[in-house]
Amino acid sequence: DEVGCGVLEDLALERPLVLSERGAVQVQVVVEAPAESGRRAVSVYSRPEETGTEAGWTRHASGTLASEPTVSAGAELTVWPPAGAEPVPVDDLYNGLADAGYGYGPAFQGLRAAWRRGEEVFAEVRLPDEATDRAGEFGIHPALFDAALHAAAFLPAGGEGGLPFSWSGVSLHASGAQSLRVRLSVAGDGGLCLNAADDTGAPVVSVDSLVVRPAPQGQLSSPGSGQDNLFSVDWIVKPESGGSLPRCVVAGAGGQDLAAMLGVAWHSELSECPEADLVLLPAGADADDGDVVAAVRSEVCRVLELVQQWLADERGDTRLVVVTRNAVSTGTGDRVEDVAGAGVQGLVRSARSEHPGRFGLVDVDGSAESWQCLPAVLNGTTDDEDGFELAVRAGQAYIPRLMPARTREVLAAPEGVEAWRLGMAGQGSVDDLVIVPSPEAEVPLEAGQVRIGVRAAGLNFRDVLNMYPGEVPVLGAEVAGVVLETGPGVTGFVPGDRVMGMAVGGFGPVVMADARLIAPIPRGWSFAQAAGVPVVFLTALYGLRETGRL
Repeated sequence: DEVGCGVLEDLALERPLVLSERGAVQVQVVVEAPAESGRRAVSVYSRPEETGTEAGWTRHASGTLASEPTVSAGAELTVWPPAGAEPVPVDDLYNGLADAGYGYGPAFQGLRAAWRRGEEVFAEVRLPDEATDRAGEFGIHPALFDAALHAAAFLPAGGEGGLPFSWSGVSLHASGAQSLRVRLSVAGDGGLCLNAADDTGAPVVSVDSLVVRPAPQGQLSSPGSGQDNLFSVDWIVKPESGGSLPRCVVAGAGGQDLAAMLGVAWHSELSECPEADLVLLPAGADADDGDVVAAVRSEVCRVLELVQQWLADERGDTRLVVVTRNAVSTGTGDRVEDVAGAGVQGLVRSARSEHPGRFGLVDVDGSAESWQCLPAVLNGTTDDEDGFELAVRAGQAYIPRLMPARTREVLAAPEGVEAWRLGMAGQGSVDDLVIVPSPEAEVPLEAGQVRIGVRAAGLNFRDVLNMYPGEVPVLGAEVAGVVLETGPGVTGFVPGDRVMGMAVGGFGPVVMADARLIAPIPRGWSFAQAAGVPVVFLTALYGLRETGRL
Protein backbone atom coordinates (compact mmCIF):
# COMPACT_ATOMS: atom_id res chain seq x y z
CA ASP A 1 0.00 0.00 0.00
CA GLU A 2 2.79 2.44 0.88
CA VAL A 3 4.45 2.18 -2.55
CA GLY A 4 1.45 1.23 -4.70
CA CYS A 5 2.49 -2.36 -5.36
CA GLY A 6 -0.24 -4.95 -4.90
CA VAL A 7 1.64 -8.09 -5.94
CA LEU A 8 4.61 -9.84 -4.39
CA GLU A 9 5.93 -11.08 -7.72
CA ASP A 10 8.63 -13.26 -6.16
CA LEU A 11 10.26 -13.71 -2.77
CA ALA A 12 13.13 -16.05 -1.86
CA LEU A 13 13.53 -16.93 1.82
CA GLU A 14 17.26 -17.14 2.50
CA ARG A 15 17.32 -17.76 6.25
CA PRO A 16 14.57 -18.45 8.83
CA LEU A 17 13.94 -15.74 11.42
CA VAL A 18 14.19 -17.75 14.66
CA LEU A 19 12.86 -15.95 17.74
CA SER A 20 14.58 -16.36 21.10
CA GLU A 21 12.59 -16.88 24.31
CA ARG A 22 14.19 -13.71 25.67
CA GLY A 23 14.74 -10.35 24.06
CA ALA A 24 13.11 -8.60 21.14
CA VAL A 25 14.11 -8.55 17.48
CA GLN A 26 14.25 -5.51 15.22
CA VAL A 27 12.82 -6.18 11.75
CA GLN A 28 13.46 -3.91 8.78
CA VAL A 29 11.75 -4.09 5.39
CA VAL A 30 13.65 -2.24 2.66
CA VAL A 31 11.84 -1.30 -0.57
CA GLU A 32 14.03 0.09 -3.35
CA ALA A 33 13.16 2.81 -5.84
CA PRO A 34 11.10 1.62 -8.83
CA ALA A 35 12.80 0.34 -11.97
CA GLU A 36 11.66 1.41 -15.44
CA SER A 37 9.11 -1.41 -15.40
CA GLY A 38 7.63 -0.09 -12.16
CA ARG A 39 8.82 -3.08 -10.17
CA ARG A 40 10.61 -2.57 -6.86
CA ALA A 41 13.17 -4.77 -5.11
CA VAL A 42 12.28 -5.67 -1.52
CA SER A 43 14.38 -7.21 1.28
CA VAL A 44 13.70 -8.22 4.89
CA TYR A 45 16.38 -7.89 7.60
CA SER A 46 16.59 -8.48 11.35
CA ARG A 47 18.93 -8.06 14.31
CA PRO A 48 18.63 -8.63 18.08
CA GLU A 49 17.29 -5.50 19.73
CA GLU A 50 19.52 -5.65 22.83
CA THR A 51 22.69 -5.33 20.75
CA GLY A 52 21.55 -1.99 19.35
CA THR A 53 23.40 -0.45 16.42
CA GLU A 54 26.55 -2.48 17.10
CA ALA A 55 25.13 -5.64 15.52
CA GLY A 56 24.93 -6.15 11.79
CA TRP A 57 21.67 -6.83 10.01
CA THR A 58 20.91 -10.36 8.78
CA ARG A 59 19.03 -10.62 5.49
CA HIS A 60 16.25 -13.18 5.59
CA ALA A 61 14.42 -12.64 2.30
CA SER A 62 14.65 -10.76 -1.00
CA GLY A 63 12.22 -10.37 -3.85
CA THR A 64 10.29 -8.14 -6.23
CA LEU A 65 7.10 -6.09 -5.86
CA ALA A 66 4.78 -5.31 -8.78
CA SER A 67 1.40 -3.68 -9.29
CA GLU A 68 -1.98 -4.80 -10.65
CA PRO A 69 -3.08 -7.77 -8.51
CA THR A 70 -4.95 -10.44 -10.41
CA VAL A 71 -7.06 -13.32 -9.17
CA SER A 72 -5.47 -16.65 -10.15
CA ALA A 73 -7.41 -19.02 -12.36
CA GLY A 74 -9.56 -21.53 -10.58
CA ALA A 75 -10.26 -19.26 -7.63
CA GLU A 76 -14.05 -19.78 -7.73
CA LEU A 77 -14.99 -20.75 -4.16
CA THR A 78 -18.59 -19.55 -3.86
CA VAL A 79 -19.99 -23.10 -3.81
CA TRP A 80 -19.04 -24.65 -0.47
CA PRO A 81 -18.29 -27.44 0.22
CA PRO A 82 -17.02 -27.79 -3.36
CA ALA A 83 -19.10 -29.99 -5.65
CA GLY A 84 -17.74 -33.48 -6.22
CA ALA A 85 -15.16 -33.30 -3.41
CA GLU A 86 -14.82 -36.11 -0.86
CA PRO A 87 -14.29 -35.31 2.86
CA VAL A 88 -10.86 -36.07 4.33
CA PRO A 89 -10.41 -36.78 8.09
CA VAL A 90 -8.31 -34.06 9.74
CA ASP A 91 -8.43 -35.09 13.43
CA ASP A 92 -4.95 -36.66 13.45
CA LEU A 93 -3.19 -34.12 11.21
CA TYR A 94 -1.49 -32.08 13.94
CA ASN A 95 -0.48 -35.13 15.95
CA GLY A 96 1.12 -36.54 12.82
CA LEU A 97 2.92 -33.27 12.14
CA ALA A 98 4.15 -33.21 15.74
CA ASP A 99 5.54 -36.72 15.34
CA ALA A 100 7.40 -35.49 12.25
CA GLY A 101 8.93 -32.62 14.23
CA TYR A 102 6.53 -29.81 13.30
CA GLY A 103 4.95 -28.58 16.52
CA TYR A 104 2.04 -26.14 16.15
CA GLY A 105 0.62 -24.22 19.10
CA PRO A 106 -3.14 -23.87 19.63
CA ALA A 107 -3.35 -20.59 17.69
CA PHE A 108 -1.84 -22.24 14.61
CA GLN A 109 -4.02 -25.36 14.61
CA GLY A 110 -6.66 -23.69 12.46
CA LEU A 111 -7.57 -26.45 10.00
CA ARG A 112 -11.21 -27.39 10.59
CA ALA A 113 -12.18 -29.52 7.57
CA ALA A 114 -10.76 -30.76 4.28
CA TRP A 115 -11.97 -32.29 1.02
CA ARG A 116 -10.20 -33.88 -1.94
CA ARG A 117 -11.24 -33.75 -5.61
CA GLY A 118 -8.80 -35.34 -8.01
CA GLU A 119 -5.53 -33.37 -7.84
CA GLU A 120 -7.11 -30.60 -5.74
CA VAL A 121 -7.52 -30.23 -1.98
CA PHE A 122 -10.03 -27.88 -0.39
CA ALA A 123 -9.94 -26.80 3.24
CA GLU A 124 -11.74 -24.68 5.77
CA VAL A 125 -9.51 -22.82 8.23
CA ARG A 126 -10.46 -20.53 11.07
CA LEU A 127 -8.73 -18.47 13.75
CA PRO A 128 -9.34 -19.52 17.37
CA ASP A 129 -11.75 -17.25 19.23
CA GLU A 130 -8.96 -15.66 21.29
CA ALA A 131 -7.17 -14.48 18.11
CA THR A 132 -10.10 -13.06 16.14
CA ASP A 133 -9.97 -9.65 17.82
CA ARG A 134 -6.55 -9.05 16.25
CA ALA A 135 -7.45 -10.16 12.72
CA GLY A 136 -7.97 -6.56 11.64
CA GLU A 137 -4.39 -5.65 12.55
CA PHE A 138 -3.01 -7.67 9.63
CA GLY A 139 -3.53 -7.88 5.92
CA ILE A 140 -4.02 -11.56 6.71
CA HIS A 141 -3.40 -13.00 10.17
CA PRO A 142 -0.15 -15.07 10.13
CA ALA A 143 -1.78 -18.01 11.93
CA LEU A 144 -4.67 -18.05 9.46
CA PHE A 145 -2.36 -17.89 6.44
CA ASP A 146 -0.17 -20.65 7.86
CA ALA A 147 -3.18 -22.87 8.58
CA ALA A 148 -4.29 -22.44 4.96
CA LEU A 149 -1.14 -24.31 3.90
CA HIS A 150 -1.56 -27.23 6.30
CA ALA A 151 -4.01 -29.01 4.01
CA ALA A 152 -1.12 -29.53 1.56
CA ALA A 153 -0.45 -32.70 3.55
CA PHE A 154 -3.50 -34.20 1.79
CA LEU A 155 -2.26 -33.51 -1.75
CA PRO A 156 -1.21 -36.62 -3.72
CA ALA A 157 2.43 -35.46 -3.60
CA GLY A 158 2.20 -33.87 -0.15
CA GLY A 159 3.28 -34.92 3.30
CA GLU A 160 7.06 -34.53 2.95
CA GLY A 161 7.13 -31.37 5.02
CA GLY A 162 9.64 -28.54 4.91
CA LEU A 163 9.77 -24.78 5.21
CA PRO A 164 8.72 -22.17 2.62
CA PHE A 165 11.59 -21.41 0.24
CA SER A 166 10.21 -19.23 -2.54
CA TRP A 167 6.93 -17.46 -3.26
CA SER A 168 5.61 -16.34 -6.65
CA GLY A 169 2.58 -14.26 -7.53
CA VAL A 170 1.26 -13.44 -4.06
CA SER A 171 -1.74 -11.09 -4.11
CA LEU A 172 -3.82 -9.85 -1.17
CA HIS A 173 -7.36 -9.01 -2.27
CA ALA A 174 -9.00 -8.29 1.11
CA SER A 175 -7.87 -7.84 4.71
CA GLY A 176 -9.13 -8.74 8.18
CA ALA A 177 -10.37 -12.26 7.41
CA GLN A 178 -11.09 -14.54 10.38
CA SER A 179 -11.79 -17.67 8.34
CA LEU A 180 -10.92 -18.90 4.87
CA ARG A 181 -12.10 -21.27 2.19
CA VAL A 182 -8.93 -22.66 0.63
CA ARG A 183 -8.10 -24.42 -2.63
CA LEU A 184 -4.68 -26.05 -3.02
CA SER A 185 -3.17 -27.70 -6.07
CA VAL A 186 0.26 -28.44 -7.51
CA ALA A 187 1.69 -25.63 -9.65
CA GLY A 188 3.61 -26.19 -12.86
CA ASP A 189 6.97 -25.79 -11.10
CA GLY A 190 6.04 -28.40 -8.49
CA GLY A 191 5.13 -25.82 -5.86
CA LEU A 192 1.79 -25.19 -4.20
CA CYS A 193 -0.88 -23.06 -5.84
CA LEU A 194 -3.24 -21.47 -3.31
CA ASN A 195 -6.50 -19.57 -3.61
CA ALA A 196 -8.38 -18.45 -0.51
CA ALA A 197 -11.72 -16.71 -0.09
CA ASP A 198 -13.89 -15.54 2.77
CA ASP A 199 -17.16 -17.14 3.89
CA THR A 200 -19.00 -15.59 0.91
CA GLY A 201 -16.50 -16.80 -1.68
CA ALA A 202 -14.94 -13.36 -2.21
CA PRO A 203 -11.17 -13.59 -2.88
CA VAL A 204 -8.84 -12.87 0.06
CA VAL A 205 -5.39 -14.07 -0.99
CA SER A 206 -3.86 -16.01 -3.87
CA VAL A 207 -0.43 -17.57 -4.42
CA ASP A 208 0.64 -18.73 -7.88
CA SER A 209 3.43 -20.93 -6.48
CA LEU A 210 5.03 -21.72 -3.13
CA VAL A 211 8.08 -23.99 -3.16
CA VAL A 212 9.06 -25.68 0.11
CA ARG A 213 12.40 -27.25 1.00
CA PRO A 214 13.89 -28.98 4.05
CA ALA A 215 15.65 -26.49 6.33
CA PRO A 216 19.33 -27.14 7.17
CA GLN A 217 19.56 -27.80 10.90
CA GLY A 218 22.15 -25.06 11.37
CA GLN A 219 19.71 -22.41 10.13
CA LEU A 220 17.18 -23.16 12.86
CA SER A 221 19.28 -21.28 15.45
CA SER A 222 19.28 -17.50 15.63
CA PRO A 223 22.58 -15.92 14.51
CA GLY A 224 25.12 -15.81 17.30
CA SER A 225 22.70 -17.28 19.81
CA GLY A 226 24.42 -20.64 20.22
CA GLN A 227 22.65 -22.15 23.20
CA ASP A 228 21.34 -18.85 24.57
CA ASN A 229 18.33 -20.54 26.13
CA LEU A 230 20.27 -23.27 27.94
CA PHE A 231 22.23 -22.51 31.11
CA SER A 232 24.15 -24.55 33.64
CA VAL A 233 26.00 -23.88 36.90
CA ASP A 234 29.73 -23.53 36.34
CA TRP A 235 32.32 -23.15 39.09
CA ILE A 236 34.79 -20.40 38.18
CA VAL A 237 37.93 -19.22 39.96
CA LYS A 238 37.13 -16.73 42.71
CA PRO A 239 38.62 -13.31 41.92
CA GLU A 240 41.14 -11.88 44.34
CA SER A 241 39.45 -9.84 47.05
CA GLY A 242 40.75 -6.65 48.55
CA GLY A 243 38.54 -6.80 51.62
CA SER A 244 39.74 -7.15 55.17
CA LEU A 245 40.28 -10.48 56.89
CA PRO A 246 37.08 -11.18 58.82
CA ARG A 247 36.95 -11.93 62.53
CA CYS A 248 36.07 -15.62 62.81
CA VAL A 249 35.04 -18.05 65.53
CA VAL A 250 34.08 -21.72 65.25
CA ALA A 251 30.95 -23.15 66.86
CA GLY A 252 29.30 -26.52 67.25
CA ALA A 253 30.26 -30.08 67.98
CA GLY A 254 33.32 -31.32 66.12
CA GLY A 255 34.67 -27.85 65.47
CA GLN A 256 37.79 -28.08 67.64
CA ASP A 257 40.10 -29.22 64.83
CA LEU A 258 38.90 -26.49 62.48
CA ALA A 259 39.36 -23.85 65.18
CA ALA A 260 42.88 -25.07 65.92
CA MET A 261 43.78 -25.07 62.22
CA LEU A 262 42.54 -21.51 61.79
CA GLY A 263 43.94 -20.32 65.12
CA VAL A 264 40.58 -18.99 66.32
CA ALA A 265 38.34 -19.62 69.32
CA TRP A 266 35.90 -22.52 69.48
CA HIS A 267 32.57 -22.59 71.32
CA SER A 268 30.37 -25.64 71.66
CA GLU A 269 27.13 -23.63 71.46
CA LEU A 270 26.11 -20.92 68.99
CA SER A 271 24.68 -18.85 71.82
CA GLU A 272 28.12 -18.73 73.47
CA CYS A 273 29.88 -17.16 70.48
CA PRO A 274 31.17 -13.60 70.99
CA GLU A 275 30.74 -10.80 68.47
CA ALA A 276 32.43 -11.70 65.16
CA ASP A 277 32.10 -11.22 61.41
CA LEU A 278 31.76 -14.92 60.67
CA VAL A 279 30.74 -17.90 62.78
CA LEU A 280 31.95 -21.12 61.15
CA LEU A 281 29.79 -24.22 61.68
CA PRO A 282 31.22 -27.60 60.53
CA ALA A 283 28.57 -29.94 59.11
CA GLY A 284 28.35 -33.34 57.47
CA ALA A 285 28.52 -36.98 58.50
CA ASP A 286 30.49 -40.09 57.62
CA ALA A 287 27.90 -42.75 56.80
CA ASP A 288 30.05 -45.17 54.81
CA ASP A 289 29.45 -48.02 57.21
CA GLY A 290 25.97 -47.11 58.37
CA ASP A 291 22.51 -46.12 57.23
CA VAL A 292 23.00 -43.31 54.71
CA VAL A 293 19.36 -42.22 54.78
CA ALA A 294 19.33 -42.04 58.58
CA ALA A 295 22.62 -40.14 58.60
CA VAL A 296 21.34 -37.56 56.11
CA ARG A 297 18.09 -37.07 58.02
CA SER A 298 19.87 -36.74 61.35
CA GLU A 299 22.45 -34.21 60.12
CA VAL A 300 19.99 -32.08 58.16
CA CYS A 301 17.62 -31.94 61.15
CA ARG A 302 20.52 -31.00 63.44
CA VAL A 303 21.61 -28.15 61.19
CA LEU A 304 18.02 -27.03 60.65
CA GLU A 305 17.62 -26.58 64.40
CA LEU A 306 20.84 -24.54 64.52
CA VAL A 307 19.74 -22.42 61.54
CA GLN A 308 16.43 -21.64 63.24
CA GLN A 309 18.30 -20.82 66.44
CA TRP A 310 20.59 -18.52 64.49
CA LEU A 311 17.71 -16.68 62.84
CA ALA A 312 16.20 -16.04 66.27
CA ASP A 313 19.48 -14.41 67.35
CA GLU A 314 19.53 -10.63 67.12
CA ARG A 315 23.13 -10.41 65.87
CA GLY A 316 22.15 -9.52 62.33
CA ASP A 317 25.63 -8.30 61.35
CA THR A 318 27.22 -11.69 62.00
CA ARG A 319 27.04 -14.35 59.30
CA LEU A 320 26.77 -18.09 59.95
CA VAL A 321 29.04 -19.97 57.54
CA VAL A 322 28.38 -23.70 57.20
CA VAL A 323 31.54 -25.63 56.31
CA THR A 324 31.26 -29.04 54.61
CA ARG A 325 33.78 -31.45 53.12
CA ASN A 326 33.41 -32.96 49.63
CA ALA A 327 29.67 -32.27 49.65
CA VAL A 328 29.60 -30.41 46.32
CA SER A 329 30.62 -31.41 42.81
CA THR A 330 32.38 -28.61 40.96
CA GLY A 331 32.67 -30.50 37.69
CA THR A 332 33.58 -33.75 35.99
CA GLY A 333 35.71 -35.94 38.24
CA ASP A 334 34.76 -34.11 41.43
CA ARG A 335 32.38 -36.56 43.09
CA VAL A 336 30.19 -35.89 46.10
CA GLU A 337 31.45 -38.06 48.95
CA ASP A 338 29.48 -36.68 51.90
CA VAL A 339 25.80 -37.18 51.11
CA ALA A 340 24.72 -35.77 54.47
CA GLY A 341 26.80 -32.67 53.82
CA ALA A 342 25.15 -32.32 50.41
CA GLY A 343 21.76 -32.32 52.12
CA VAL A 344 22.98 -29.61 54.49
CA GLN A 345 24.18 -27.57 51.50
CA GLY A 346 20.69 -27.67 50.00
CA LEU A 347 19.11 -26.66 53.29
CA VAL A 348 21.39 -23.66 53.75
CA ARG A 349 20.90 -22.52 50.14
CA SER A 350 17.18 -22.33 50.85
CA ALA A 351 17.85 -20.40 54.05
CA ARG A 352 20.10 -17.98 52.13
CA SER A 353 17.36 -17.26 49.60
CA GLU A 354 14.85 -16.58 52.38
CA HIS A 355 17.24 -14.57 54.57
CA PRO A 356 19.83 -12.79 52.41
CA GLY A 357 23.01 -11.81 54.21
CA ARG A 358 22.66 -14.21 57.14
CA PHE A 359 24.42 -17.31 55.75
CA GLY A 360 27.43 -18.47 53.79
CA LEU A 361 28.57 -21.84 52.44
CA VAL A 362 32.07 -23.25 52.10
CA ASP A 363 32.92 -26.74 50.84
CA VAL A 364 36.51 -27.94 51.18
CA ASP A 365 38.22 -31.01 49.76
CA GLY A 366 40.58 -33.20 51.76
CA SER A 367 43.84 -31.52 50.75
CA ALA A 368 45.89 -29.79 53.45
CA GLU A 369 46.48 -26.70 51.28
CA SER A 370 42.73 -26.12 50.96
CA TRP A 371 42.25 -25.99 54.73
CA GLN A 372 45.37 -23.86 55.17
CA CYS A 373 44.20 -21.25 52.67
CA LEU A 374 40.73 -20.99 54.22
CA PRO A 375 41.45 -17.70 56.06
CA ALA A 376 42.58 -16.09 52.79
CA VAL A 377 39.57 -17.54 50.97
CA LEU A 378 37.21 -15.94 53.49
CA ASN A 379 38.92 -12.59 52.94
CA GLY A 380 36.37 -10.07 51.70
CA THR A 381 33.34 -12.35 51.98
CA THR A 382 31.65 -9.98 54.40
CA ASP A 383 31.30 -7.48 51.53
CA ASP A 384 28.81 -9.77 49.79
CA GLU A 385 25.44 -8.49 50.99
CA ASP A 386 23.44 -11.56 49.93
CA GLY A 387 25.79 -14.18 51.31
CA PHE A 388 28.29 -16.34 49.53
CA GLU A 389 29.00 -19.86 48.37
CA LEU A 390 32.53 -21.18 47.87
CA ALA A 391 34.28 -24.42 47.05
CA VAL A 392 37.98 -24.88 47.75
CA ARG A 393 39.86 -27.45 45.70
CA ALA A 394 43.64 -28.03 46.05
CA GLY A 395 44.09 -24.60 47.58
CA GLN A 396 42.06 -22.74 44.92
CA ALA A 397 38.70 -21.12 45.66
CA TYR A 398 35.80 -21.37 43.22
CA ILE A 399 32.40 -19.68 43.08
CA PRO A 400 29.24 -20.90 41.27
CA ARG A 401 27.84 -18.86 38.40
CA LEU A 402 24.94 -19.46 36.02
CA MET A 403 26.55 -19.56 32.58
CA PRO A 404 25.39 -20.37 29.04
CA ALA A 405 25.76 -24.11 28.63
CA ARG A 406 28.79 -25.12 26.63
CA THR A 407 28.03 -26.83 23.36
CA ARG A 408 28.71 -30.50 23.70
CA GLU A 409 29.66 -32.91 20.97
CA VAL A 410 26.55 -34.46 19.46
CA LEU A 411 26.29 -38.23 19.61
CA ALA A 412 26.01 -39.36 16.00
CA ALA A 413 24.03 -42.49 15.22
CA PRO A 414 26.01 -45.00 13.14
CA GLU A 415 25.14 -44.65 9.46
CA GLY A 416 23.29 -47.53 7.85
CA VAL A 417 23.08 -49.48 11.11
CA GLU A 418 19.76 -50.25 12.79
CA ALA A 419 21.05 -52.44 15.63
CA TRP A 420 22.17 -49.80 18.12
CA ARG A 421 20.85 -48.11 21.23
CA LEU A 422 21.77 -45.41 23.71
CA GLY A 423 23.72 -46.61 26.75
CA MET A 424 25.69 -45.33 29.74
CA ALA A 425 29.45 -45.47 30.19
CA GLY A 426 29.03 -45.98 33.95
CA GLN A 427 26.48 -46.22 36.73
CA GLY A 428 25.14 -43.30 38.72
CA SER A 429 25.12 -40.60 36.02
CA VAL A 430 23.49 -39.93 32.65
CA ASP A 431 26.14 -37.37 31.70
CA ASP A 432 28.30 -39.86 29.79
CA LEU A 433 25.98 -41.40 27.20
CA VAL A 434 27.37 -43.65 24.49
CA ILE A 435 26.17 -45.55 21.42
CA VAL A 436 26.30 -49.31 22.03
CA PRO A 437 25.48 -52.28 19.76
CA SER A 438 22.03 -53.83 20.04
CA PRO A 439 22.22 -57.10 18.11
CA GLU A 440 19.11 -58.39 19.88
CA ALA A 441 17.05 -55.93 17.80
CA GLU A 442 17.76 -57.94 14.63
CA VAL A 443 17.46 -61.56 15.77
CA PRO A 444 14.51 -63.59 14.42
CA LEU A 445 11.32 -63.11 16.40
CA GLU A 446 10.11 -65.86 18.68
CA ALA A 447 6.50 -66.72 19.42
CA GLY A 448 4.61 -63.81 20.96
CA GLN A 449 7.19 -61.16 20.07
CA VAL A 450 6.79 -57.95 18.08
CA ARG A 451 9.46 -55.82 16.41
CA ILE A 452 8.79 -52.08 16.74
CA GLY A 453 10.25 -49.11 14.90
CA VAL A 454 10.70 -46.63 17.75
CA ARG A 455 9.36 -43.11 17.23
CA ALA A 456 9.57 -41.93 20.87
CA ALA A 457 10.91 -43.33 24.14
CA GLY A 458 9.91 -42.37 27.67
CA LEU A 459 12.57 -41.15 30.10
CA ASN A 460 11.69 -42.78 33.41
CA PHE A 461 12.92 -42.14 36.95
CA ARG A 462 14.78 -45.44 36.74
CA ASP A 463 16.81 -44.10 33.81
CA VAL A 464 17.60 -40.80 35.53
CA LEU A 465 18.30 -41.97 39.10
CA ASN A 466 20.05 -45.16 38.05
CA MET A 467 20.41 -46.17 41.69
CA TYR A 468 19.47 -49.84 41.49
CA PRO A 469 22.26 -52.17 42.63
CA GLY A 470 23.97 -54.52 40.22
CA GLU A 471 24.91 -54.02 36.59
CA VAL A 472 24.34 -50.79 34.69
CA PRO A 473 20.69 -50.94 33.52
CA VAL A 474 19.60 -50.64 29.90
CA LEU A 475 18.09 -47.24 29.16
CA GLY A 476 14.54 -46.93 27.88
CA ALA A 477 11.71 -49.13 29.15
CA GLU A 478 8.78 -47.22 27.59
CA VAL A 479 8.39 -46.90 23.84
CA ALA A 480 5.92 -45.78 21.20
CA GLY A 481 6.25 -46.53 17.53
CA VAL A 482 5.11 -48.56 14.55
CA VAL A 483 4.94 -52.36 14.31
CA LEU A 484 7.53 -53.61 11.80
CA GLU A 485 7.12 -57.36 12.18
CA THR A 486 5.17 -59.86 14.26
CA GLY A 487 6.32 -63.25 15.51
CA PRO A 488 4.46 -66.57 15.42
CA GLY A 489 1.19 -66.57 17.30
CA VAL A 490 0.72 -62.79 17.39
CA THR A 491 -2.78 -62.00 16.17
CA GLY A 492 -3.60 -58.64 17.74
CA PHE A 493 -1.15 -56.53 15.74
CA VAL A 494 -0.03 -56.17 12.13
CA PRO A 495 2.83 -54.20 10.55
CA GLY A 496 1.97 -50.51 10.41
CA ASP A 497 0.00 -50.42 13.68
CA ARG A 498 0.80 -47.50 16.01
CA VAL A 499 1.57 -49.02 19.42
CA MET A 500 2.96 -48.16 22.86
CA GLY A 501 4.24 -50.33 25.67
CA MET A 502 7.18 -51.77 27.58
CA ALA A 503 10.42 -52.94 26.00
CA VAL A 504 14.15 -53.15 26.74
CA GLY A 505 16.58 -50.67 25.20
CA GLY A 506 14.00 -48.21 23.94
CA PHE A 507 16.50 -45.46 23.09
CA GLY A 508 17.28 -46.89 19.67
CA PRO A 509 15.66 -47.17 16.24
CA VAL A 510 14.32 -50.73 16.67
CA VAL A 511 13.29 -52.83 19.70
CA MET A 512 11.68 -56.19 20.32
CA ALA A 513 8.77 -56.41 22.76
CA ASP A 514 6.47 -59.01 24.23
CA ALA A 515 3.12 -58.60 22.47
CA ARG A 516 1.39 -58.85 25.86
CA LEU A 517 3.17 -55.66 26.97
CA ILE A 518 2.07 -53.39 24.13
CA ALA A 519 -1.23 -51.75 23.25
CA PRO A 520 -2.64 -49.63 20.41
CA ILE A 521 -2.06 -45.90 20.70
CA PRO A 522 -5.42 -44.16 21.25
CA ARG A 523 -6.70 -42.04 18.39
CA GLY A 524 -5.44 -38.47 18.60
CA TRP A 525 -2.31 -39.23 20.66
CA SER A 526 1.16 -38.37 19.39
CA PHE A 527 4.05 -40.81 19.75
CA ALA A 528 5.60 -38.53 22.38
CA GLN A 529 2.42 -38.55 24.46
CA ALA A 530 2.07 -42.32 24.20
CA ALA A 531 5.68 -43.02 25.22
CA GLY A 532 5.12 -41.44 28.63
CA VAL A 533 2.05 -43.47 29.57
CA PRO A 534 2.98 -47.16 30.13
CA VAL A 535 4.81 -46.87 33.48
CA VAL A 536 2.24 -44.41 34.83
CA PHE A 537 -0.60 -46.72 33.82
CA LEU A 538 1.06 -49.83 35.24
CA THR A 539 1.91 -48.03 38.48
CA ALA A 540 -1.71 -47.01 38.95
CA LEU A 541 -2.92 -50.48 37.97
CA TYR A 542 -0.57 -52.17 40.43
CA GLY A 543 -1.57 -49.77 43.20
CA LEU A 544 -5.27 -50.33 42.66
CA ARG A 545 -5.26 -54.10 42.07
CA GLU A 546 -2.28 -55.49 43.96
CA THR A 547 -1.93 -53.02 46.82
CA GLY A 548 -5.47 -51.71 47.16
CA ARG A 549 -7.14 -55.02 46.21
CA LEU A 550 -9.77 -53.08 44.26
